Amino acid sequence: MKIAGIVTGKQRPGTASGVMFLSLEDETGTSNVVIWNSTQEYFRAEILTGKLLVIKGTVEILTEGVSVPVVHVIAGHILDVTDRLYSLALKSRDFH
Repeated sequence: MKIAGIVTGKQRPGTASGVMFLSLEDETGTSNVVIWNSTQEYFRAEILTGKLLVIKGTVEILTEGVSVPVVHVIAGHILDVTDRLYSLALKSRDFH
């Protein structure tokens, strides 16, 4: 699966053994991304500087022991496409 969005949050809790949790937002809502240590090392630059990311990974849905299913993507590949933000900012849409 591939998802893309603006990075709205990064967390790396001390209790998570170095695992990073990333939040991406697009026009449909927020996606939760889990990034294992090895993936963080390989895509370090993209994670640290990227504002608009494309994540290719595996969807995981947790239903046991929770009242509402928890859906997240386990990142396998991360692509920084932040440069596309600048071209979007130049386009104006006038609906009048």
